[in-house]
Amino acid sequence: MMKLRPQKNGFTLVEVLIVIGILGVIVAFAIPFYQSFQVSSQMDNFTQEILQNLRRAQVRAMASESFSEFGVHFESNRFVIFRGSSYSPSDPFNEEVVLPDVFNISTGTSSDVVFARIIGTTTVETVTISTNFGESRTITINELGVAHAQ
Repeated sequence: MMKLRPQKNGFTLVEVLIVIGILGVIVAFAIPFYQSFQVSSQMDNFTQEILQNLRRAQVRAMASESFSEFGVHFESNRFVIFRGSSYSPSDPFNEEVVLPDVFNISTGTSSDVVFARIIGTTTVETVTISTNFGESRTITINELGVAHAQ
């Protein structure tokens, strides 16, 4: 009669270490792609938020709300919707939106985009949103007050 060897169930330590090493390499390559995707997604969201607030300021000016012009003031890490023909930091009606530190806002010629009462026109302006990772989006506002992102 033949003696049967007992079957070994399980994995050896070497096999487990090899699998852990392979998973570690995969994760190490995946993290930068995930971070890039996350920043790109946030960039799209903030670009859309700026576009919506530009349109909101234009609509408020065209509606002649409070019999006033409305505009958007841009700084490096925030933007503010304001009432009137120029930005006043102490105005209690200002609506501020602060961006995370990863993002930076820069403008072309002026830090303010002011929409005229009733007709909603403005001066031509570009607003660029960039990240520390080198990604950027540009918003262009034409003289009719139409804003679009590129």
